[in-house]
Amino acid sequence: MKVFQTLLLREWLQHRKGWLALGLIPVALMFLATVFGTVDAYGDDPGEMSGAGLMMIVSFGTAMILLVLAVAATAFQASGLARRDQQDRSIEFWLSLPVGQPQTLGAMLLMHVWLFPMMVVAIGLLGGLLIGPITVIKGLGLAGLTTMPWAALLVVIAAGTLRVFAGLVLAGLWALPFVLLMMAASAWLKRWGVPVLVAVVGVGGMVLKEYYGQAWLLDSVKALADNVGAALFPGAAGDAGFHLEEKTVLSGQLDGIAPWLMADLQQRVADLASPWLLLALALSAAGAWGVLYRRQQGR
Repeated sequence: MKVFQTLLLREWLQHRKGWLALGLIPVALMFLATVFGTVDAYGDDPGEMSGAGLMMIVSFGTAMILLVLAVAATAFQASGLARRDQQDRSIEFWLSLPVGQPQTLGAMLLMHVWLFPMMVVAIGLLGGLLIGPITVIKGLGLAGLTTMPWAALLVVIAAGTLRVFAGLVLAGLWALPFVLLMMAASAWLKRWGVPVLVAVVGVGGMVLKEYYGQAWLLDSVKALADNVGAALFPGAAGDAGFHLEEKTVLSGQLDGIAPWLMADLQQRVADLASPWLLLALALSAAGAWGVLYRRQQGR
């Protein structure tokens, strides 16, 4: 356990500046834009927006923006992780240590696929909770803040926070085959790895579908990607038991939002019983084997 913690610390020390910048800079820019800019909370319908609705939109909107940035950063970094130690000439050092290669790979994945996005989203959520009251005051006046149903709002924020972070855990599991296959492709083909992988899956999938009537490859990729999106973004799959209307959020009708979030989370957990999870695990195992075998060779 101590060795694994050291490997996690290595990932943090190597990437912390970029990760913190990715979380803090957008929040700082949004904060400055809110403080020094103007907020039009009413739009075309003066009775449509409420303080609670505006608070939720700003708080979770900020977190979702940073979530998208974190997912993009993870996808961008994934291809370089497999050959990082070869490129900085430290692979011989790591192979000489009494550290198993699965532990090294596990630490990389845990930090980049799960802990890093969680940290960035946490920054976004806390930043949104700071920016939210300022937005309410500027957009609706002080009355918009003082008349807010704080008890109900805190319940929704707690439910939303649970949904977001649980979704990140589930999304990381569904995204693991994409990450590991990109790492394996880069480990074997270097800079050509990801383009070749995309070409094989994309072009190969279209050829199979158009000329042979076999859509299984594209359908598999779409199914895994849909599960990633559904886990990350509440309501993305549209099957959480009932429809949450936009007007409900804007007007601050909070009673049904927390149950909707929990119903959506329950459905995302139930998705783990899908046969697609077996495919995700099989592809992840294949990608992990490709990365570990190449690392063991020191190439």
